[in-house]
Amino acid sequence: MMQFDFARQLESQMRVWEAQIREYQAQMQNAGTQARADYEKAVADMQGNIDNAKDMLGKVQEANESAWNDLSTASLKAFEQMQQGWAEALTRYKKD
Repeated sequence: MMQFDFARQLESQMRVWEAQIREYQAQMQNAGTQARADYEKAVADMQGNIDNAKDMLGKVQEANESAWNDLSTASLKAFEQMQQGWAEALTRYKKD
């Protein structure tokens, strides 16, 4: 994957995640005490993913061609793990 394409994919995914966080925050307004605590934890977990993606995006954008060649495989794997963790968190909190 090209460096520019990967950066665009990260930016796009972060926008999706931020929208999902806004949705969770709206749901928190109508939740009971326990549900609100669960939603707050979910939002904190999701925000952590966004922060990690932002850090990764900064590294990707700053990398020169040689550094990108070294960084690309690890970045793709880390991004896939973030996506998997996000999906698992959504599934876990939607069951509650």
